[in-house]
Amino acid sequence: MLSKSPHEGNTRSELLRDVDELSDVHTKVLVMRELEGMSYREIGDKLGISERSAEGHAERMRLRWRRGRGT
Repeated sequence: MLSKSPHEGNTRSELLRDVDELSDVHTKVLVMRELEGMSYREIGDKLGISERSAEGHAERMRLRWRRGRGT
């Protein structure tokens, strides 16, 4: 899944290193989406949140990660 993500060019180890800085729900969404390749609907179902909420968590995580990396 990583090669098709917005994090293209970033390694799995970089993602895992940055997980420590994220909240629990953001961490779960990150792992489920980027490492397990789950859809937002699957993530929402598993976490008991809406598909849209899962997408929102992922987007906030991406923005925070980009800012932290200076990109």
